[in-house]
Amino acid sequence: MLVDILRKIFGILKDRQFQQKWNKLKEYFEALSDIGIDDKYQAEFLLVDLNEEGKDDIITSLCDFMLQQKSPNARDEVDARVEMGGSYNKPAFGHLVSMVSHLVKSSWTKNSSE
Repeated sequence: MLVDILRKIFGILKDRQFQQKWNKLKEYFEALSDIGIDDKYQAEFLLVDLNEEGKDDIITSLCDFMLQQKSPNARDEVDARVEMGGSYNKPAFGHLVSMVSHLVKSSWTKNSSE
């Protein structure tokens, strides 16, 4: 049940209507960051347990969200993505960047344990 709730919380990042409200999402991004950065068990949960077979992992999804139209995933999409920010109003991605950084530092592969 918790996994389903967290999948919805993170999955909403792909919703176009949600993305159009990007300038009002600072607290949402902060809450996501609080979930992911709290300790190593949350990071492990997000990196391993939250992933669905055949879907992007959490790090890829967060990077894709922040890059929007500049994401490599955007080139295969028919509809243009929502533009977040401009020269005067930049998106508040600081918390998401911190979370991605923490998750990358917390991740491991079979080769990294050798």
